[in-house]
Amino acid sequence: MDYSDREINEMILGIYKDSKHLLVDGDYFIDVSTVQKATCILTDISYSRRIKLDKSSPIKLKNIRNFYIQDYFLETSEEFSNSSKHKITGYLKK
Repeated sequence: MDYSDREINEMILGIYKDSKHLLVDGDYFIDVSTVQKATCILTDISYSRRIKLDKSSPIKLKNIRNFYIQDYFLETSEEFSNSSKHKITGYLKK
């Protein structure tokens, strides 16, 4: 059986457009039509060099230079592989 370029690309990336399935980091597929929320784990932030950080005042978003994220997740309304929270960090690194 010959596969089209699109089908080969879907197999390589782990995302299937027609069936709306995505291969997540746990090596199982989720139905992306059931995704309700995307979340991440924020590990650190760096500040603009032009400001003097005052520990007593709130941090303004415009003064943040970089956000450092550890992992990304999709949360679904249905469970897949006994979970409704699915790590996609590896998929995003592809």
